[in-house]
Amino acid sequence: MTLTIAVTQLKTVPGHIEYNKKRILAAITQAKQSNADIILFPELTISGYGASDYLLKPKFIDDAREALYEIAHHSTDIVAIVGFPERDHHSLYSSAAIVKNGQILGIHRKGTLSSTELVMENYYISPGDKPTTFTIKGKTIGIAISEDFLDPNRLPKCDALLLMSAFHWSNRRHLTNRNAFQTTAKTIQTPIIISNALTSCDQFIFSGYAMVINDRGEQVGGGKRFNEGHVLFDIGTINKLPPLEVQEHLDATLYRALMFGLQEMLNYVPEDKVTLYIGKCLESHLLLTLAVDALGADKVYPVHFTTADDLPSDLKNIRTLCKRLNVRLYEYDINKDHLRNALMSKRKDASIDPPINWAEESVDRYKKGLLLAFSDLHNAIVLGPINKTQIKLKLKGHGMTAAGHYMPFIDLYRTDILRLADYRDLEGKLLNKEVMAGAKSEIFRHPNVCDGAELSFKEVDQILFRYLDRRETEEYIAQFDHDLELVTRIAKQIDLNNLYNRYRLPGPYFTTKALSKSWHDLHRKYTGALADPIE
Repeated sequence: MTLTIAVTQLKTVPGHIEYNKKRILAAITQAKQSNADIILFPELTISGYGASDYLLKPKFIDDAREALYEIAHHSTDIVAIVGFPERDHHSLYSSAAIVKNGQILGIHRKGTLSSTELVMENYYISPGDKPTTFTIKGKTIGIAISEDFLDPNRLPKCDALLLMSAFHWSNRRHLTNRNAFQTTAKTIQTPIIISNALTSCDQFIFSGYAMVINDRGEQVGGGKRFNEGHVLFDIGTINKLPPLEVQEHLDATLYRALMFGLQEMLNYVPEDKVTLYIGKCLESHLLLTLAVDALGADKVYPVHFTTADDLPSDLKNIRTLCKRLNVRLYEYDINKDHLRNALMSKRKDASIDPPINWAEESVDRYKKGLLLAFSDLHNAIVLGPINKTQIKLKLKGHGMTAAGHYMPFIDLYRTDILRLADYRDLEGKLLNKEVMAGAKSEIFRHPNVCDGAELSFKEVDQILFRYLDRRETEEYIAQFDHDLELVTRIAKQIDLNNLYNRYRLPGPYFTTKALSKSWHDLHRKYTGALADPIE
């Protein structure tokens, strides 16, 4: 006798109960058409994960309960496991409702809470204290929510464990998640089936990755990150399936994450288009390509302000890329000498010779103003190509780098950008070879870091990653073929800049640092080992 489960990858919106309810009802209908016996949804499906202060509003909780009743009535001849915020007297829980044929058959309350920069669950939610199971077709099915699975002692004895989760995606943490799922499944000798949230909240994104782990701790199935839909499995045959050879291209997944972040951003702002300044640097070329891939050419407005400093080859590369992407280039000619004279006439100390780079910086500021005016004219959000290496070391870069409302590369190092450019260029051959080669050969220069030496961005980024993301000491980093004096200078520069970087530029958060402390503490508590974010 088969027992088929549909594991959803469902796009939800935090705080939008009506939208989420319609998506849930549609998913149930689709699962019934696939003859599924059970459908599993992510954590807090009805409210959307990350609803935060909405959870403090009694009417919001009441509306979520009403939506649950409607979902229960729609769940004819199928068991739906749906996440929702549950209020009981003076306590609020992150709960999973087991519903079928208009009835709520049971409720599981999340027992292990996490406290992170994203959601302070202890502030909103109380922990549950009982394991939950139900029986269908002779099988005992257990329910768990997110961090519940980290403590095997809290998990019920069952034939299969259904885990609804909302783990934020990073370019490394998802490997840690998978390893932890596999460790728990092997420990309890029970297959685990996971449905993860597909959404965004503030600067975090969730990949919606459905996953199936057998009782030997081997992954035997899964969906595709950042894609909606569901995957079907027969619970009775999970332990008989061969291990899935996971060949996930990390750069491909990261590129899809950036695309998803852009799409989500445009859903939350009144503007319906994006614009960006495209110059000679690789970052702006990759950003334009990413924007067109994510949003379509009709929603992307690239701009270039031509000055006397532009080389004919640079202009040719910009125009060629726009033609290949089938996107219109908005090009405006600026005579730098005339502009400089106009700016100088406005200076009170015009008789004094300005610094050598004064005119260039003034032109850059003028370009930024024009770009913002252009964005207002076309009702567009400005995208900026600035990256983490530039921010943490306060690298000047080209003047238009920090001009933007949204920075997709804000949490990526420069070497990450180069890798992504190589990945994106594998198929289409869109990016210019000269632009790519120039970016790869560029030398890192910083007066307070290099001490006259020429360094590669690769070495600098390796040090930045270990110091910022892994939080390793200078002495420990130096053991990995890095000069201790160089590491110390970089660390001091980062710490100095952090005094002034009080406001974080808007963009998606991909690294593990913000969430790692809570995650590592939980992982160490229940497994005795530190969860390494690098594999």
